[in-house]
Amino acid sequence: MSFIKSFLFSMLAFIGLNVAFFFSGVALTENGFELFFDLLETDAIAILEPLFGPIYTGIGPEKELNIALTVTDPEPELIVFLVGYIVAPLVAAILSGVFAESKFEAWGGWFLTVMITAVIAMIWGVIFRIDAGADSEVVSDFAIGQIVFGAIMGFFYGCIALLVLRPY
Repeated sequence: MSFIKSFLFSMLAFIGLNVAFFFSGVALTENGFELFFDLLETDAIAILEPLFGPIYTGIGPEKELNIALTVTDPEPELIVFLVGYIVAPLVAAILSGVFAESKFEAWGGWFLTVMITAVIAMIWGVIFRIDAGADSEVVSDFAIGQIVFGAIMGFFYGCIALLVLRPY
């Protein structure tokens, strides 16, 4: 049962903090909400950035969908986006460790969170690229890169979840 708690709390924190930081950063940009919702009307894949920001942002050359990377100067909105990309997985991993009762549950709860989000982003990204007429090589590179990036992020922040595990 503590594995489920570890997983669910890390998933809720990860997605919740991503959404909070994303829309806080968008609120600071000029025409940010208008840009995001206009993009959302044309490309449904834009919803991946506020939900899975750190996972989805770290992959692929398709940066036109990334509102955070359109900010060029180190202004407050860029700082909010970047802090969110670090804080959301960090807090989620910490919560995974806090609600776990064993090392496996702490690390596994966070790793399952990050891999589920990476697979969702990968599937949605693959469908988007196929619809856009991308080469099979581009699609497979994206899919492999997405899973590898998710695994790296899972291992790294999983170690943080192990560090905050409470001994019983």
